[in-house]
Amino acid sequence: MKSSKLGPAIVFLAIGISTFTARIACADPEAKTEAGSHFGGEVALADLASIGLVVAGGVLGGKTHSAVVGSGLAVPGAIGYLAGSAAIHLGHDDAPGAWRAGIVRIAAPAVGAAAIYLLTTGDANQEDECNGCIRALKVSLGAGAGMLAAMIFDWATAVEPARNPSPSAVTIVPVITVGGTTGAGLWMRF
Repeated sequence: MKSSKLGPAIVFLAIGISTFTARIACADPEAKTEAGSHFGGEVALADLASIGLVVAGGVLGGKTHSAVVGSGLAVPGAIGYLAGSAAIHLGHDDAPGAWRAGIVRIAAPAVGAAAIYLLTTGDANQEDECNGCIRALKVSLGAGAGMLAAMIFDWATAVEPARNPSPSAVTIVPVITVGGTTGAGLWMRF
């Protein structure tokens, strides 16, 4: 398959995966209310869509005339990698998981890139033919390994927190009105 035909195929694959992810996330909210249910599959599908967009942007943006198209796909993919998981965690009432996912998804690639950079510092005396591009490639691979580790960690730890069931109730509560008078009002919880 030629690279000119590979780009649209990747774009359609990314669109299909993101549509499938949205359908799964919205399919049956009542089916996912039990405490401890695992939603790592939803996070994995969102990650696959995001990575697909980044790869499609890289393939299509590799040519000078299509750099705008490449950026138009890669930027939303990168945002999806950083924010998509947190949004899914928040949709499952897992705010601590959303924070954890965001922090790990930023820290793990940075740590991977820094580790490879420090490990290849001794290689700086050996000039490569492309003025450091081999080292940059190694650092990029370290960041990619950190991204992969962060995604796998997030997939494995995406579990809904335990919740206290809140039955429907009507409660009488004190009310202070705008005019300053007091009274009683009804508060309803469904």
